[in-house]
Amino acid sequence: MNKKSFRLLTLLTTLLLSVSCSPKTESQSPVSEKGVAPILIGSQVSELPDRVEGLYDSFEVIHFEDTETGFLPSRIYAQFKRDGKVCFEADLDESGEQRICSVHVFDPTITYKGLGAGTPISEILKTEAQLYLTGNYSSCFFDAYFQLDNICFAFDFFNGKSFSRTGKARIINREFSEPTLFPLSAPDFQHDAVISKICIYPL
Repeated sequence: MNKKSFRLLTLLTTLLLSVSCSPKTESQSPVSEKGVAPILIGSQVSELPDRVEGLYDSFEVIHFEDTETGFLPSRIYAQFKRDGKVCFEADLDESGEQRICSVHVFDPTITYKGLGAGTPISEILKTEAQLYLTGNYSSCFFDAYFQLDNICFAFDFFNGKSFSRTGKARIINREFSEPTLFPLSAPDFQHDAVISKICIYPL
């Protein structure tokens, strides 16, 4: 091997080692404190494109009224779908402009720091995240969540789907009528509870 070939081989080897030994970084998440572009807090839903490749292929604005039970609050929201499945929802203000005031991500392929819909509670309990239960009996609604960098991750506690049978949700005093916050720990969850959505609210 001549000197020129040796130097070229050395350079290639150095480059390969540099690539293989460099720490791997998580791909840039589309989730931010403002939403998932172009579904961003403050944006008018009428200004959104009809579809975004790889994100959603259709959306519609829904005016929801709970005419059956009266328990659930009325809301106006945009529902985004991809391949027929709901991947995002964006709550809208009630002004004529219909600006986005919160974004909810149900798509398990869209995560923030590796966490998203479908992440099991066992993974969360390995971290130092503090989980909370919020809600009140007057509205018959409870939600469990934790927060990371102003991004909320929620568990579906409606109708007790993720509650343990002996957890705080079963023993909270029913006299609480105002929204109340309770810290949660491992015994309060069913072992197979998973994150149901990522929630982004205005700062």
